[in-house]
Amino acid sequence: MQKILTWHPLGKPGFYLPEKDYDVVRNFILSALGSTQMSLVELIALGERQLAGQIKDKIGWHILVVKLDLEARGIVVSFLKPVPFRSQCLKLNRRIARQILLNGAGSIANQQSVK
Repeated sequence: MQKILTWHPLGKPGFYLPEKDYDVVRNFILSALGSTQMSLVELIALGERQLAGQIKDKIGWHILVVKLDLEARGIVVSFLKPVPFRSQCLKLNRRIARQILLNGAGSIANQQSVK
């Protein structure tokens, strides 16, 4: 089983995830964000409903790790939304989103470190 080493936006060590789990969560995040923005809480809640049969455990943790990896690669942008309360929101980087639409999500996989 191949594992992917994830990146962290602050240069900290990442985690090794099974390639299958990484791909499932990455595709979920990219499709969920699409052309909209979403809070991290909403993304995790949606992921726990949609990915329940595909990932065995700790779906929220998998989403956080892959989200950090996508942030470090410049694919997802994270920002604080002050109203109605401080919440972390996510959106796709426009340039990267356009590239993903043209080339498909598999183009991101070419940048992966595989163990």
